[in-house]
Amino acid sequence: MKPSNIRLLEMANNYQYSFIIYTIAKLDIMDFLITKSDNPQTCEEVAKNVNVTNTDWICRILRMAQAIDLVSVDDEDRYRITLTGELLVENSFGSLKEVIVRQNEEIM
Repeated sequence: MKPSNIRLLEMANNYQYSFIIYTIAKLDIMDFLITKSDNPQTCEEVAKNVNVTNTDWICRILRMAQAIDLVSVDDEDRYRITLTGELLVENSFGSLKEVIVRQNEEIM
């Protein structure tokens, strides 16, 4: 069994992951990136297309999304959707987007 302090930190991180996944789903970021799969997008381009004026915030969200394998990033800081990220695309096969948004809105 893991020490209590490690378990508690893991639980806290799980909340952060849940927030990132919910935010990406709610803002339709993956729905936008799937349409640009042949043309990776910068944070600025993503922010503009999901109507968020705080580009730095979107950049932080995308960096966290990269850490949990929802997006990949190239050498020019351009983001592309991953297979895991495709599960947050509305109407894609096996999409979990609706479930994730609904579950998180119930507790927020």
